[in-house]
Amino acid sequence: MLDVELAGETVVLLPERALWWPRARTLVLADPHFGKDASFRAAGIPVPAAATQHTLQRLHNLMQAWPVRELIVLGDFFHSAHSKNSSTLIALRQWYTGQRQFEPEFRWHLVPGNHDQHAGLPPSELGLELHPDPWFFAPWVFSHAPTRHLKGFTLSGHLHPIVKLKMRKIDSVRLHCFWLQDCGLVLPAFGEFTGGAEIAYSDLGAQDQLFAIADQKIWRLKPGEAKKRHDLTFAAAQKA
Repeated sequence: MLDVELAGETVVLLPERALWWPRARTLVLADPHFGKDASFRAAGIPVPAAATQHTLQRLHNLMQAWPVRELIVLGDFFHSAHSKNSSTLIALRQWYTGQRQFEPEFRWHLVPGNHDQHAGLPPSELGLELHPDPWFFAPWVFSHAPTRHLKGFTLSGHLHPIVKLKMRKIDSVRLHCFWLQDCGLVLPAFGEFTGGAEIAYSDLGAQDQLFAIADQKIWRLKPGEAKKRHDLTFAAAQKA
């Protein structure tokens, strides 16, 4: 994990692909895509059936590790309408009930994303509080997609950022990462079965920083020279 100062607040970047805001006892994550495995199977694509359970287990572990009172989900709660099958809803309901028993003051919030528009709203029994995008909550702007706002520093998701590290001409590895821009922070996708989009060198602003996740640690990356095909390469990686 890594402590960083953003918008005058200390937050913690977690290798579990989430952000912890200590002062408000708030956990922030993006793009869980619950039920994506069910959506693929409904389309006749054979994929493992445990992705949602694994995502919920990782979330449960985080809630046990940190004194979370509020949880903010930055969009794409469900992957599609097919995600809202009985097994997915039962797992989510059990998780929510267990969390309320553990922390009676627990509340969770959703800023709907593009997948939520197609999947439909979560059932009321899950207790999710819905907010418009963008949701202004000083000093933050909570939004599904990265956007520059004058009212605050944006915390967002949507892009599922991935950084490709090249060690030799043919050796490379793709890692989830946090993408810090001058106007906001893009969080990696939290979902177990989400994939990601590689960041090209040409996408980076002059002051942008990337924090990759590997071996349950956060690594601060030092951009190297851009290749002709605009792959993002790194001259060094240091554990933050």
